[in-house]
Amino acid sequence: MKILKALVVMAGVGMLAGCASIQTASVSDFNGQKLTIDNKKKDVAHINGSNWGLYFLKWGLITGSTDTVGDVAFMKDTVRVDKVVNIVTEKSKDMGGKEAVDMQSGCSSMMIPIPFPFLFYIKEVSVSANSVKPVK
Repeated sequence: MKILKALVVMAGVGMLAGCASIQTASVSDFNGQKLTIDNKKKDVAHINGSNWGLYFLKWGLITGSTDTVGDVAFMKDTVRVDKVVNIVTEKSKDMGGKEAVDMQSGCSSMMIPIPFPFLFYIKEVSVSANSVKPVK
């Protein structure tokens, strides 16, 4: 019975695990403030990308897809800073930005103690940057 409960919990976590997302704040959201003090640069947007997923030890089981944001990837290690930097800079480029400045990243990992400790983890990576372009 305990094994069945553990499997049900893991299935529930598995169904909810794995998501990549990208969010933006445009110039109209800045209340007249600038993202950069460089007068030769024009603000485009502030961009925040994140990805998280379920891991078994160091192997990704269900993670967010960084190839198609919003989709799920199975058996791939996509919860990495380089992967999320790629989606943030790609979004910056799509919005007309020529540079992504003041980039920050954060990583976290949380162990799931069911059914056994130190086997399953939820990993998360977040990257934010300011998108700017030269003033014409």
